[in-house]
Amino acid sequence: MYPIPVHFSPLYKPDEADSSSWLRTRVGEGTAGGLRGGPYVGEQSDRPFRSVVVFRTGSCLGAVPLHHTTEILRPLPLEPVQGVPDFVLGLAVLRGSAVPVLNVSLMLDEGGRRDCLRWVALRVDRRRVVLAVDTVLGVRDIDIRDFEGMPPLLKNARPGFLETLGIHDAQLLLVLNASRILPEDAWEALSARGAAS
Repeated sequence: MYPIPVHFSPLYKPDEADSSSWLRTRVGEGTAGGLRGGPYVGEQSDRPFRSVVVFRTGSCLGAVPLHHTTEILRPLPLEPVQGVPDFVLGLAVLRGSAVPVLNVSLMLDEGGRRDCLRWVALRVDRRRVVLAVDTVLGVRDIDIRDFEGMPPLLKNARPGFLETLGIHDAQLLLVLNASRILPEDAWEALSARGAAS
């Protein structure tokens, strides 16, 4: 209904149960509101919406604005890096460039290192950074006023994380500050709305 030109790696195959939510997220289907995943007005409402990528890590449901997202994929080989915080898993080669991979569970103090089965690649200025998460649940359209009223994704960041990231990568901090924690009841409502459409 609202086609979004986000690229899904050939290595990535969404769960069959979620396949309907992915049908409108292929390359070349157009743009939403003239900006990839930016605010737009729904067909049956004059209220602006924002398209977001919804993921789960530990007990946290996160929502990243789609226009910050370039790719969803399965994990690739990692090259460890010495002398970096433990939430930096290492570097991966993504489309010919070395990009840092950050474990969101460790960023948010969600119970320690865990297997991350999905990666969300973000556009940060002219480069990319990957967020490693448990799973990606889909792309959803959220009323922008509801979205802005949700808690920031970094609200429960581990002690010292914001200061460390602010010193080393202020641009990434801006992107993460634009992301939100999605309450479980909001996700249930979005899922029900998607199933009804």
